[in-house]
Amino acid sequence: MIKVWFSILIIVLPSINLIAQETDSIIKESDTILIHLGDTDSLDAKLPFSLSELDKDSIAEIEEYNLIPESEKSDITVNLLKPPITDSPQATLKHFVNTMNRSYRLVNKGYKLSQEQSGWVLSDEVKVLENQAEYLFERSIYCLDLSDIPESIRDNIGFDLAFRLKEILDRIDLPEWAEVPNYVEVKDDLENNKYPSLLKWTIPNTDIVISRIQDGERAGQYLFSAKTIAQIPEFYEKIEHLSYVDNKFVSRDFYKFYISTPGHLMPPKWTSLLPMWSFKMYFSHTVYQWIGFIFTFLLAVLITKIFYWFLIVKFKDSAHGLKTWTKVLYLFLMVLLIDGLHYLNQLINLTEQVFILYTMLFEIMGWVITAMLVFKLIQAISTTILTSGRIGKVGVETTYTRAILSLIAIISAVAVLIYGLSRIGVSLLPLLTGLGIGGLAIALAARSTIENIIASFTLFAEKLYKVGDRINILGYDGRIEGIGIRSTQIRTLQGPLVSIPNEKMVTVEIENIEERPYIRREFDVTITYDTSLGKIKEAINILNDILAVKETSEGEIHPNVSINDPEFPPKVHFEKFNADSLNIYVSYWFSPPDRWKALEHAEWINLQIFEQFNKAGIDFAFPTQTIQMSDS
Repeated sequence: MIKVWFSILIIVLPSINLIAQETDSIIKESDTILIHLGDTDSLDAKLPFSLSELDKDSIAEIEEYNLIPESEKSDITVNLLKPPITDSPQATLKHFVNTMNRSYRLVNKGYKLSQEQSGWVLSDEVKVLENQAEYLFERSIYCLDLSDIPESIRDNIGFDLAFRLKEILDRIDLPEWAEVPNYVEVKDDLENNKYPSLLKWTIPNTDIVISRIQDGERAGQYLFSAKTIAQIPEFYEKIEHLSYVDNKFVSRDFYKFYISTPGHLMPPKWTSLLPMWSFKMYFSHTVYQWIGFIFTFLLAVLITKIFYWFLIVKFKDSAHGLKTWTKVLYLFLMVLLIDGLHYLNQLINLTEQVFILYTMLFEIMGWVITAMLVFKLIQAISTTILTSGRIGKVGVETTYTRAILSLIAIISAVAVLIYGLSRIGVSLLPLLTGLGIGGLAIALAARSTIENIIASFTLFAEKLYKVGDRINILGYDGRIEGIGIRSTQIRTLQGPLVSIPNEKMVTVEIENIEERPYIRREFDVTITYDTSLGKIKEAINILNDILAVKETSEGEIHPNVSINDPEFPPKVHFEKFNADSLNIYVSYWFSPPDRWKALEHAEWINLQIFEQFNKAGIDFAFPTQTIQMSDS
């Protein structure tokens, strides 16, 4: 996709050039040239300076302090992972100047070779030279203390600052190497002086300081100080109009070449297709860079709208789980898009304040979107788990699964955002301090809520009840309809919905009716006092027979199977003499404990008793009162 964007840009720009030639409104007629692929001087002719002056090796060979010792050359070419020697101001300054000059020569050589070769892409030979030049350039950046620059823009800003620092050094008279403190002098100063004077060294007649790092991973190394790094743009602006020093090898126009051509150090081959007017400089950037920047921004807006339409608008009425996953996909594509914009920025090669503003803006957007992506991803996983059927739609397990995953999502998103803020230079100490004080204030203000939340964890751990259970608590008899983090909702048998704080649910007695293994029924059958002993025994036998399991036809199940558990058989006893009746006690246990089925069975038992007692001529007693009246 990125190659397609720039193919469009390459096609559009020549067309704009033709229009400009016809109207004479953009460039003068004398400046217009016909661009042909493979014209070795085409790009060089368009630039506001000449690259032919780069070839000054003879001057470098005359200047002895610019010659690199063979030992250092060996270290660079053989020991690629060995860091530069920065143990003294002399070592740091010498390494910076020499490696920048060597990188400059390699870029010059590769650029000329690229212009001489035909084709649309850089040859392998040119790419090797480019890689060597970038390697040396990175070793030059090693000499800069970039600790105060946000990590996200440190590499690119390091390139820009190294270029400008070299431009500054090429325009001033540097002291002879013997006048710059070396390792022996530094060591002697540190060992023999209570207050060493060589903790920093300033280039004569400047404010450019090379200082010793006191702590951290690079403690003991001498680097161009962080303060000097911050002042490089100001220094460059002051000396930019000065001529290069002519008594030493300088990287002439290296910085201008860098900021006015695409790519990092070596311009791509398609650069020769750009019209001449596109290389004119406005506000430290060429016309093609401004066009590329605007084109990239508009294209990003267009792609964002397309993604939003296909992944958000079209799925807004979909199921909740699918809609959540489409949001995840949308945010993921946004992260990829921002990475693509970073890549385009490297091709366009924005620099200075425009680069900082552009990069910081998209870094902030990138980290915010990444944090949202992490949050939505965990939320989508939570939704998938809860809708998978493995966990009930309601209940304490569902509540806590959702709550715990939501908490993980929030913590993860905040962690990503904090890490992102640290990369763009935002100090985390005030933020963390504020969070600590704010957290304490919130904890004090929400003490009762926190108590309920803690109590809900107790309910979750002990599993005292679940949604759908019938319980009896605080005089409320009903079924659990919901278990939240703060409270439990009970639908009473009378109809109202009662919400009881979880803090109370763990401190009072709970009768979980749903957890009973059976429903026990106890009742009395009363018969009259004039019932004979034989009829009393017959009544007991009738009751036992009614409660017993009788043989049924094949495939049928007798109703009394549910009350004849071997461990809990039915009980019938002539229990006591009431004031107005003879009392036969009956008890049985109904299983499973379904209340409505138990009532249906009780009705069947009652009808059987009434029918059998009437057939046997046994009368039911009812409360009676005999009043004797005397004649007196």
